Amino acid sequence: MELLDEDKQTRARYTLEFKLEAVRLVNEGQPAPVTAKVLGIPKATLGQLGS
Repeated sequence: MELLDEDKQTRARYTLEFKLEAVRLVNEGQPAPVTAKVLGIPKATLGQLGS
């Protein structure tokens, strides 16, 4: 099966500032699921930023 260009998904890219702010929010006590929802990113992505 051949993938067409329109079938390809692009990975989201986040700035360093965005990543640092997301991690800071969680480190300061905001629950990770809430932070992910507020920032509009998947919970799994947020988990990867903190590691």
